[in-house]
Amino acid sequence: MNILIMGAGAVGSAFGGFLRKSGHDVTLVGRADHMNVITRHGLRISGIWGEHHVDGFHCLTQAAEAKGPFDAVLMCVKSFDSAAAAGAIKPHLSDSTLLVSLQNGVGNVEQILEATEHPWTMGGRVIFGIVRPAPGEIDITVYTQPVMIGFSAAPLAMAGADIIQRAQTFADAIATAGIPCEYTPNIEQHLWAKLLYNCALNPLSALHRVHYGALPERAEWRLCMDRIIDEIFAVAAGRGVEFMWSHPDAFKALFYDKLVPDTYHHHSSMLQDIENGNRTEIDALCGMVVRYAHEQGIAVPENEVMLKTIQELSS
Repeated sequence: MNILIMGAGAVGSAFGGFLRKSGHDVTLVGRADHMNVITRHGLRISGIWGEHHVDGFHCLTQAAEAKGPFDAVLMCVKSFDSAAAAGAIKPHLSDSTLLVSLQNGVGNVEQILEATEHPWTMGGRVIFGIVRPAPGEIDITVYTQPVMIGFSAAPLAMAGADIIQRAQTFADAIATAGIPCEYTPNIEQHLWAKLLYNCALNPLSALHRVHYGALPERAEWRLCMDRIIDEIFAVAAGRGVEFMWSHPDAFKALFYDKLVPDTYHHHSSMLQDIENGNRTEIDALCGMVVRYAHEQGIAVPENEVMLKTIQELSS
């Protein structure tokens, strides 16, 4: 397949690297320092999925230079760049292109749909950890669950059997390349499940400058995470999102017994953004919870505190 990675940072480089290693034609659009090293020396992948050296990419710094149309476009930019990036890749979309958001938070698919008017826009839930130690290098640090991709309700209602089959085939291609991945007919459920995980962990990890595993070990931090999770369950219920857990306590059991231990030593990308003086994605995380809560008249004080605190830290 001919695949475009829009936003080849840590996450985008991981998907691009493994798909290229599997034999696909991959175009990376990313920052000049990273693209220059990959062009000259290839991409080095290390970590829990082995040591790999991958080359043969088309490396660009602007989407306008890409040669489409593409069979699939993976949107891996930060959530606050969704609309601009979607507009940049719009000319490279064909009637059969699969456009997949692999971003943090909720609301990205809606922004991309509005900017591109592309019906085959999918959401993706990524819950493994990657860092970029240096230009041209990525390190896969933690893994807890497979990537899930799928259409939200409106595109799914329009999709025929052929498009759904193509989406399933693409999920299989990602899995074959070495990144566990599955197609789901209910991606909203998985995106909101990741929202629970991100909102509970990322702001507190950034605020206290600790790894994920340290957070449940202090009673006041654990209580804060419990309240954040409870608030998101209430907001999700108001929006008609059905979790795979009937009660917040069922998710908390999974969260504390598996998800946090699996990513125990991981530091949030939000902490890395603050330390590097970069804009965070808090608006797509706790910010969206607050926005949806206000629309419904629901109180979400813990999410509001996290939103304001991280905004102040990163201003």
